[in-house]
Amino acid sequence: MEGTIDENRLIALLLQEKLLNKRQVKEAMAERDKSHKPMDQVLLDMKLVTPTVLTELRAEIMGLEHIRLNELRLDSGALKLLPKKYAVEHRAIPISLSGNTLTVAMERPQDVQAIDEIKMLTGFDVRAVVCSPKDIELGLSQYPMDEQFVEVVPAPPPSKAKQGVQFAIFMMLLMLPLIMVPIIGKYYPKFTGLLLSGNNMIVGFIIWGFYSVILYYLYTWFIERPTKPRG
Repeated sequence: MEGTIDENRLIALLLQEKLLNKRQVKEAMAERDKSHKPMDQVLLDMKLVTPTVLTELRAEIMGLEHIRLNELRLDSGALKLLPKKYAVEHRAIPISLSGNTLTVAMERPQDVQAIDEIKMLTGFDVRAVVCSPKDIELGLSQYPMDEQFVEVVPAPPPSKAKQGVQFAIFMMLLMLPLIMVPIIGKYYPKFTGLLLSGNNMIVGFIIWGFYSVILYYLYTWFIERPTKPRG
C-alpha cells in the first residue's frame, strides 16, 4: 500500500521556504477537502509548486536523499536487474548496486508495496532515493530493451512453385549418392563390385541413411529459418 506524506510538515516547509503564502495554503486545503486528493497532488493540480520542488520537499520530509538523474550516468548492469515493465509500473529506476543493496530512484518512495515487489523481483535489499517525474522519464528512456520483448519474425511461407522447386532439389540431392554408384561403376567396375558385396552394402546403406537425415535437417533449417529479431 502506498504511504502518505506528512501534510502538516509539507505545508510548514512551503511557508518556511516562502514558496506559498497563507492565502494559497488556505485555498489548497479547501480544494483538498473538496476533492479528497492528497495535498501534494492538489498542489500540483493547482500549479502552486513544480514537480521538481515537490520532489525535493518529499525527500526532506521523509529524510531521504534526492537525486537528479540528468547528473548521473546510469549503470546498465543495474538497469537490467529490474525489467522495464516494472520500472514503468512503479516509476522506479535502479541506479546502482553495492553489495546486497540496490539503490532505486523513485517518484514515490513512500510506496511500500512497490519497494517490496522490487525486492522480490531483484533479490536485493532496496535503498530508495527520491527523484522527480521528469528524471524518471529520463531514466526510462535510457532503459535497455527487455529480452522477452524481442520478437522473432518468421519467414513468409514460400509460393507453391517455389516449394516444388525446393522439393525437387531436395530429392535430387537425396538420390545423388545412388545415382553416382552406377556412374562410377562404369569407369571403376571393381569399386561397384566392392560396394555391393556382403557387409559393404549394408554399411553403404547406413551411411546413406545418415546422409539423408543430415540433408533433411539442413533442408528444413534453410526453408523454415526465422528472419532477424524485430524490436
